[in-house]
Amino acid sequence: MRDLLRIEKRRMIPYNPIRLKPTSEKSDSRILVAHLIAQGGGDEEAIGVLLAGVTQEQPAEVVAGTCYALGALKDPRGIPFMTSALDHPGEEAARAAVQSLGRFKEPEAFEALGRVVRHPSLTVRSELLSALEARDPPAGLDLLRALAGSDPEPDLRAEALRSLGRFKDPALVPWLIEQLRATHPAVRAAALGSLQKVTGQTLGQDPGRWARWWSRNGGSPQASR
Repeated sequence: MRDLLRIEKRRMIPYNPIRLKPTSEKSDSRILVAHLIAQGGGDEEAIGVLLAGVTQEQPAEVVAGTCYALGALKDPRGIPFMTSALDHPGEEAARAAVQSLGRFKEPEAFEALGRVVRHPSLTVRSELLSALEARDPPAGLDLLRALAGSDPEPDLRAEALRSLGRFKDPALVPWLIEQLRATHPAVRAAALGSLQKVTGQTLGQDPGRWARWWSRNGGSPQASR
């Protein structure tokens, strides 16, 4: 089966490679093949066949399909290729790289995802949120905080702030209080929502009130008002 991973065997097929059923949206045939190989226990030689003849100079759809196939194959030896794909001029390729890197737990994959915080494409940076959701806390907390605190797009900052609430980490409280001073209302609302999740308190949007409460109850987030 691994021979079907070769670039020259690539076809666009109307089939969902993960759900294994027909669909109107076409996908790279190599993704399906990689998924089936992984389900069958893997193949040490598969990654070499998949990457043979594939370069970052190829069209975005080819590089993207390769990244998705690497993610389906679940072989960490593909991490360097996916990391390089983050710099591909085609947004589609970079998005695929982020999605696929999110499937790996290796430190190299997480280090690569850290670069996405500064990616010029909003679409690609948004993919980072989805990739981090697949990771168990506390992995990803620092990257989410970086997005929430500095991304130029307020809606993405707000989404990252909402994601931070799931960590329920009391150490985030002082920083979240500062986000209540943000100029954009969506950011302030998201910061408030996460504060309420972390602390169990409903103190409104006044950062001063939160700061006073925290100075009294910093060691006990669930303390009563």
